[in-house]
Amino acid sequence: MALILDSVTSRFARFSRLMIFLPYAIPTVIGAVMWGFLYSKSFGPLTDIFSLFGTTAPDFLSSNLIFYGLVNIVTWQWAGYYMIILYAALQGIDPALYEAARMDGAGGRQIALRIKIPLIAPALLLILVFSLIGTLQFFNEPQILRSLAAGTIGPDFTPQHVRLPAGLRPGELHLRIGDLLRPRRGHLRRRLRLPVLHPQAEDLPVTSDRSPAGTRRRPNRNLPLHLLLAFLVVYFLVPFWWVVVNSSKDAAGLFSGGNTLWFSGNVDYLGNLQQLFTYDNGIYARWILNSTLYALAGGIGATVLAVMAGYGFAKYRFAGRRFSFSLVLGALMVPATALVIPTFMMFSEFGLTNTIWAVILPSLLNPFGVYLMHVYARDAVPNEILDAARADGAGEIRTFLRVAFPLMRPAVVTVLLLSAVASWNNYFLPLAMLSDNRLFPVTVGLGLWQGIASANNAGTTSLWSLIILGALVSIIPLVISFFVLQRHWRGGLSVGGLR
Repeated sequence: MALILDSVTSRFARFSRLMIFLPYAIPTVIGAVMWGFLYSKSFGPLTDIFSLFGTTAPDFLSSNLIFYGLVNIVTWQWAGYYMIILYAALQGIDPALYEAARMDGAGGRQIALRIKIPLIAPALLLILVFSLIGTLQFFNEPQILRSLAAGTIGPDFTPQHVRLPAGLRPGELHLRIGDLLRPRRGHLRRRLRLPVLHPQAEDLPVTSDRSPAGTRRRPNRNLPLHLLLAFLVVYFLVPFWWVVVNSSKDAAGLFSGGNTLWFSGNVDYLGNLQQLFTYDNGIYARWILNSTLYALAGGIGATVLAVMAGYGFAKYRFAGRRFSFSLVLGALMVPATALVIPTFMMFSEFGLTNTIWAVILPSLLNPFGVYLMHVYARDAVPNEILDAARADGAGEIRTFLRVAFPLMRPAVVTVLLLSAVASWNNYFLPLAMLSDNRLFPVTVGLGLWQGIASANNAGTTSLWSLIILGALVSIIPLVISFFVLQRHWRGGLSVGGLR
């Protein structure tokens, strides 16, 4: 996808880039809920689509295909994030290299294989590392699909499914130290550091469509690539469209067997919203407020710590600086889910479990935010400007607030947005830490409702329509934030991808 977007310059390509990245803003729990409904033979569209071609739709919730269904969910959720990193790295390559290759008779495929891919190898390595870490903490998606795929996902499906119930039993902590990745000192720093891909790349705008000479690149009207982009956009937007359409239906409309990708005769968003926010004494509104609190507190706190730590590592020289920064990078290698059980045991000693602090305090630690702020402060804040401010009598705090901080604003917004989204999307940590449903975030709350709905324990109220509408409401703040702040987070992620 990154290679296609780098080769196509048009408004549709820029729109496609944003649409492909959008699923990253969606909580993994909500993404799993959306795809679980799409897979369902009861109210999913796959049956209708495959029937048009005279064939039977595959059952991705069956024991034979559940693995491929989960792979599809993870791909949909994370492909856009990795694409942005690779696209930023591609934007840092000197266009003069492409011109020289074309003069030598190289085509687009040869340029991609001989120039682009070798020069973005560090970014590919970073993505490989992040993918391996994500595999080690795989939990949310199969946990949510367990209620829809009864009997196909057992209690030992992933290491996290085994570790969570066993580790929370008093006196039966089964977390092995070997579960944590322990990279060798020095080797991790070299592998995670993304150097500038070309000496002239520092002078190039990372997301611009202009050449170094200032002339705009001619739009590429490659029809096959645009058709492929259109297919990818449809793939990434179908779950959103399904949720928007089916949020307007009541329980009867969901199970009536009509077109699941279009509205029914009775569109009643207001009635469904009223039922959503009044069910169980308005518990959903409390979950939304809890998620907002966790996202704001965790996002702002993590950003403040990341800015201070990243700026300090980048601009100050002190004993143990390289070793300390290596420890921060080493924390990137540790799956977050591997730390949940030790954190639970530690917090239980202080009586902090089943409190908001059990969710907020661990969210303040963001090693990737520290790394991103370090890279940005090192390259975007010249030492000469800081020295000039000090020479004029400004103290360190004033120099940071008046000189360095304004230059670091794109990275600060990026870290704030990513930290807030991570806190909003958190599922495994509050699931382990909280037992009072009044403290649940919306991700854990919707998972609870899904389990109740699957067991048919909701009484006379059908929770399926509430779950679908609740999923839609919960992603609206994230989508708005990404659209409003896209100019800032694209610049911040681009610098992180280049270095």
